[in-house]
Amino acid sequence: KIQSFRRAKKITNKTSYRNIYARGSAKSSRFFTAISCRNPEGIKRLGITVTKKTGNAVRRNRLKRLIREFFRLNENLFPADHDTVIMAKKNIPHLSYRETAEELTGFFYGEPKNKLCSENHWKNSWFSLSAATRPVSHHFSLLRAA
Repeated sequence: KIQSFRRAKKITNKTSYRNIYARGSAKSSRFFTAISCRNPEGIKRLGITVTKKTGNAVRRNRLKRLIREFFRLNENLFPADHDTVIMAKKNIPHLSYRETAEELTGFFYGEPKNKLCSENHWKNSWFSLSAATRPVSHHFSLLRAA
């Protein structure tokens, strides 16, 4: 299972999440917030936070599946030695995979929505990528709207 979401690529404990929230740099979009910071292991890891304010269990689990699928297909976009936590905001409408991928791709190619940091900070951060790296968004039919 080469393309599965292995435990080594997950942020699993509460201490790791707290460290990322305290030391990481954040960027927000319309439906998600991403926080990233360096990790000592030197591997890319993903954490997903979806609160009860987002909706019922079915809705929360679907959002987590969409985010995991985006990570699986676009792992090359994520920085090699960083932990990334993606948090879903409350009152998210029902999103297809394509909409989710476009929204999350904005973290890597788009401009920052929050102007707390200067433009130079975001140019040098993990969110900026070369134009040669393109996200995979053609798999939107894998997870269709329920």
